[in-house]
Amino acid sequence: MLKPNENEAVWNNSATHPHATTDATTDATTDATTDATTDATTDATTDATTDATTDATTDATTDATTDATTDATTDATTDATTDATTDATTDATTES
Repeated sequence: MLKPNENEAVWNNSATHPHATTDATTDATTDATTDATTDATTDATTDATTDATTDATTDATTDATTDATTDATTDATTDATTDATTDATTDATTES
């Protein structure tokens, strides 16, 4: 037969002890909350990083493309205008 102190020790360590259910519930709730918070934080950070990277890449590509197109168009227009003006001036001077 168990002595009173031994009986109390068995009761305190038993899964049927009222605190065992509370402890298990607290552990499960803490784990679930931690997992949900970690998942939400990871998702938010990933989304923000992806958005920022996409925006920066898109902006840089758009700017580079616009600059290159503008430069090429300006150069071609300037060259064509210069050539036409030079040819017309040369022709007019030669014919005179």
